[in-house]
Amino acid sequence: MVIAIDGPAGTGKSTIASIIAEKLKVVFLNSGSFYRALTLALLDSSVDLQSEADVVDFCKKQLLEYKNSHLFLNGEDVESHLHDDRVSANVAQLSAIVEIRHLVNQRMRGKGKKTRKSKAPALLTRQDTINNKTVHQNSPQKRGV
Repeated sequence: MVIAIDGPAGTGKSTIASIIAEKLKVVFLNSGSFYRALTLALLDSSVDLQSEADVVDFCKKQLLEYKNSHLFLNGEDVESHLHDDRVSANVAQLSAIVEIRHLVNQRMRGKGKKTRKSKAPALLTRQDTINNKTVHQNSPQKRGV
């Protein structure tokens, strides 16, 4: 089972989702964390952030995994760095790239599929998860708020 919470930026999706996930003891996947981890990787690399093609190519090569409710980037737990000032200052630039949005959606779908196969529930947050059907378009139930 996959539970998706939809809503515009800044409405508390992640806050509510983390509380619900903790109470239900389910995996919490947040697309914002994916963008932040990719931004962190880019800032630590020598990739030219002005070259959209280089940024997309680099991001496609990054391994993102959730373990024990922590996001791992290429095997390293980066959860404590996702809200560093330098990441916050640059994440919007990355998330504005359409190909990166598609990549994050693809990764979210992949994590959701893994969760469904294992029968472990997951809770996802992302803007337009439900209304635009971008992440889990085959979900049997969809309810917007």
